[in-house]
Amino acid sequence: MKKIVILGILLILFSFTLVSQEKKIVVLIDRQVIQVYQDGKLLDEFDCVTGKNGSTKKGIFKIEYRGNANYMSKTYNVLMPYPLFFDDGRAIHGTSMATIRSYSKWLGLDGIGTHGCVGVTDSTAEWLFNWAPNGTPIIIK
Repeated sequence: MKKIVILGILLILFSFTLVSQEKKIVVLIDRQVIQVYQDGKLLDEFDCVTGKNGSTKKGIFKIEYRGNANYMSKTYNVLMPYPLFFDDGRAIHGTSMATIRSYSKWLGLDGIGTHGCVGVTDSTAEWLFNWAPNGTPIIIK
């Protein structure tokens, strides 16, 4: 009987640990920002640039796999530092002039957007890469 009680307590503690470390990434297309949450609290917000002509799909995804610091796109032959892939080749990754492109796109200049990925500064991409494990939810709205 004692073993069952101890096992139950350990399971409750383990479950609490999993819940208390909940992470998620929210991409707000209308504002061109990424928000990162942990334990239900907003940790930080970063500028981002999303797809031109609505090519960044809205929905709920998760980080499926990741590339590396010097990942090269096979489709567009461009550098995609620290990619977090979430949907059919789309990823959150570092990109050139992310902040300027973010503000330009927010102001309505759609032609400077991505091909469907979510671009951030290289330093933000590295931070996200180290912070978010595979399986982390990505909500794009």
